[in-house]
Amino acid sequence: MNKFSRIIIKRSQLNRLNEWALECAPMEAPALLVGTVEIKKDETSVAIVSNVYPMPNIEQSTVRFQVDPEEYYKIYLSAEKDGKQIVGIFHSHPMEPKPSDIDLTYMKLHGNIWVILSTTQKNDTLKAYQYLNDQLNKIKIEILE
Repeated sequence: MNKFSRIIIKRSQLNRLNEWALECAPMEAPALLVGTVEIKKDETSVAIVSNVYPMPNIEQSTVRFQVDPEEYYKIYLSAEKDGKQIVGIFHSHPMEPKPSDIDLTYMKLHGNIWVILSTTQKNDTLKAYQYLNDQLNKIKIEILE
């Protein structure tokens, strides 16, 4: 499993995710982040987002989300066909942008980066995390203009 040091995403992609989160509020708004992974000399990995896919929250919940497994699989196959992969899971929180207990349960299942956006806080509204080797790690977010 890759240990990520950062995730790179375009400002326009973040704007789209923010719009999606506000559109879905107060429900959590999930999205899949598709792109490539570069392995650096220090053995850490960098996720480079090329596409964002806002997904309906079929749970329709303010405290959890679920995406349609068939839609997830379609995006997975399309990414794989293009030489890409799902590098991250995005979702919004109505409170602070840190993983909930429910999030942590699912983060332990795979090594993807989880990007969480708070729809109510003014400062530090976006955070990224990876759960790896029984540890929650913050991941740097690099925003390209």
